[in-house]
Amino acid sequence: MRFLVIKQDTSLQALTAQLVKEGDHAPAALDRLRALNPHLDLQRVGKGAVLLLPDSPGYQAEGKKAGDDGFDLFAKEVTTALRDGTTRATDALAANEAQEKEFNKLFKSAAIRKLSDEDTALRGRLDTVATRASSAAKVSKEVAPQLEALKKGAAEELKKLRGLLG
Repeated sequence: MRFLVIKQDTSLQALTAQLVKEGDHAPAALDRLRALNPHLDLQRVGKGAVLLLPDSPGYQAEGKKAGDDGFDLFAKEVTTALRDGTTRATDALAANEAQEKEFNKLFKSAAIRKLSDEDTALRGRLDTVATRASSAAKVSKEVAPQLEALKKGAAEELKKLRGLLG
């Protein structure tokens, strides 16, 4: 099986001309293409879509394969998206941690302590905010290693998939 990453918007007619051999196998090849790609509207295949192609007699021969580098492009896009996503998430976690430190400094300031000593309702609200911030910080510390495990696991699964596809 092969992957084809669509580089520009196309249609079933254009894909047929590019991928399917003319002759007796064409109708069966088109049926197989539809069956393997239920996630796509084959009348309007958009740029960036990933098309699964079987290695079968109804498709163009080895020298005429469309998208021979499709899996590599797919794997690169997945890896890049995971890297960028985990970087954004890690940056957001760091920003949250810095914000929590600033809140803690503020809550411990003499002015806030004085106000909260005089106003029990304010003290209760500050305690609630501090508890929530502490819980969020704990979750943030647990998320960072999970993000790295996700990247590593995805890389391993892509490697296995590459082995299965040949």
